[in-house]
Amino acid sequence: MSILSERRVHPPRGLKGGKDGARGANFLVTKDKRKVHLGGKNTVEAEAGEILQILTPGGGGWGS
Repeated sequence: MSILSERRVHPPRGLKGGKDGARGANFLVTKDKRKVHLGGKNTVEAEAGEILQILTPGGGGWGS
Protein backbone atom coordinates (compact mmCIF):
# COMPACT_ATOMS: atom_id res chain seq x y z
CA MET A 1 0.00 0.00 0.00
CA SER A 2 1.07 3.61 -0.46
CA ILE A 3 0.33 6.74 1.57
CA LEU A 4 0.90 10.30 0.39
CA SER A 5 -0.11 12.79 3.07
CA GLU A 6 0.81 16.18 4.51
CA ARG A 7 1.05 17.89 7.92
CA ARG A 8 2.83 15.00 9.62
CA VAL A 9 5.92 17.04 10.62
CA HIS A 10 4.69 20.65 10.56
CA PRO A 11 1.20 21.24 12.01
CA PRO A 12 -1.49 23.27 10.23
CA ARG A 13 -0.81 26.91 11.13
CA GLY A 14 -3.22 29.06 13.07
CA LEU A 15 -4.05 32.53 11.72
CA LYS A 16 -4.66 35.92 13.34
CA GLY A 17 -3.32 34.68 16.70
CA GLY A 18 -5.00 31.25 16.59
CA LYS A 19 -3.08 28.21 17.79
CA ASP A 20 -1.59 25.64 15.44
CA GLY A 21 -3.60 22.48 14.78
CA ALA A 22 -2.49 18.96 15.66
CA ARG A 23 -0.10 17.03 13.41
CA GLY A 24 -1.34 13.86 11.77
CA ALA A 25 0.30 10.42 11.83
CA ASN A 26 0.24 7.20 9.78
CA PHE A 27 0.86 3.74 11.23
CA LEU A 28 0.83 0.15 10.10
CA VAL A 29 -0.57 -2.01 12.91
CA THR A 30 0.87 -5.49 12.48
CA LYS A 31 -0.79 -8.79 13.39
CA ASP A 32 1.17 -8.86 16.67
CA LYS A 33 -0.20 -5.35 17.51
CA ARG A 34 3.06 -3.43 16.88
CA LYS A 35 2.57 0.10 15.51
CA VAL A 36 5.06 0.91 12.73
CA HIS A 37 5.33 4.67 12.06
CA LEU A 38 5.10 5.28 8.30
CA GLY A 39 5.74 9.02 8.07
CA GLY A 40 3.89 11.19 5.57
CA LYS A 41 4.95 9.51 2.33
CA ASN A 42 5.68 5.80 2.14
CA THR A 43 5.03 2.52 0.33
CA VAL A 44 4.94 -0.74 2.32
CA GLU A 45 3.80 -4.31 1.81
CA ALA A 46 1.05 -5.36 4.20
CA GLU A 47 -0.33 -8.78 5.00
CA ALA A 48 -3.98 -9.74 5.32
CA GLY A 49 -5.18 -8.74 8.79
CA GLU A 50 -2.80 -5.79 9.19
CA ILE A 51 -4.29 -2.32 9.62
CA LEU A 52 -3.41 1.05 8.10
CA GLN A 53 -4.17 3.64 10.81
CA ILE A 54 -4.44 7.25 9.59
CA LEU A 55 -4.70 10.03 12.18
CA THR A 56 -5.71 13.14 10.26
CA PRO A 57 -4.31 16.53 11.30
CA GLY A 58 -6.52 19.06 13.08
CA GLY A 59 -7.17 22.45 11.55
CA GLY A 60 -5.35 25.54 12.81
CA GLY A 61 -7.27 28.05 14.93
CA TRP A 62 -8.47 31.52 13.91
CA GLY A 63 -8.02 34.56 16.12
CA SER A 64 -7.30 34.87 19.80
